[in-house]
Amino acid sequence: MSTPSAAVRAEAARAIARVMAGRTLDDALREKGDATMVASPFSLMTTQNRSLLMAMAYGVVREHTLLTTLVARLLDKPLDKAPEVQALLLCGLHQLRSMRMPAHAAVAETVNAVGLLEAHWARGMVNAVLRRYQRERRALEDALPTDPVVRQSHPTWLVDAIRRDWPRQWKKVLLENNEQAPLTLRVNRRRGPATAYLQKELPGAGLTGHLVTGAPDAIALDEAVPVDELPGFTDGLVSVQDAAAQLAVELLDLKDGLRVLDACAAPGGKT
Repeated sequence: MSTPSAAVRAEAARAIARVMAGRTLDDALREKGDATMVASPFSLMTTQNRSLLMAMAYGVVREHTLLTTLVARLLDKPLDKAPEVQALLLCGLHQLRSMRMPAHAAVAETVNAVGLLEAHWARGMVNAVLRRYQRERRALEDALPTDPVVRQSHPTWLVDAIRRDWPRQWKKVLLENNEQAPLTLRVNRRRGPATAYLQKELPGAGLTGHLVTGAPDAIALDEAVPVDELPGFTDGLVSVQDAAAQLAVELLDLKDGLRVLDACAAPGGKT
């Protein structure tokens, strides 16, 4: 049965398969997956569905090594010739492990997504794998290698570099790397202080957040929302900028009259 939720999972699986074939995740998500859209009468482009799609795709990529290790232990043989089905299994496990949604819905909608991938032969297998994980979750998780390359899904070279440079904090760094980054705002100080936006503007929109130490214009939201739901965003009251980037500017100790070249232009707003 085709549902909006199943279509989101199918599209996430397609994007992840593209990443495993060498695309960046941003590029993979921009490719609309026309086959899925044609197979489903529902649009993925609602705010809620788009948020779910991105959360699922980014989450699977973050935990890819760990999830792939789990899938390998749940399958009798690898799915080398069915990368989208493999990716869908990763989506299913990520939902059960890390996303706040009812397990029955995660399993049912992931199974429904099989048809949208035109892989009806895999429907029973996907259902069986996810049900088995539910039954044997503790044993499967306990049996995972203790190696942080698997547990924290970091490549060996990066684990080694972090452990070398931060010998006391390396485990915490790896754990924090796998957390979803907060949505951080930069308040336009010419329009008012960050405290005023935090105390007056956000509550009026039903949003909450907190100030970021060391970055006087930064507010980290307690829960991310689309930018068009941010009060004053379209009027230039706030913009979206990571706290690390804001801290870098503060560390420069800029003064009136200086000229500053920002050479870190990405393929986004700066360019």
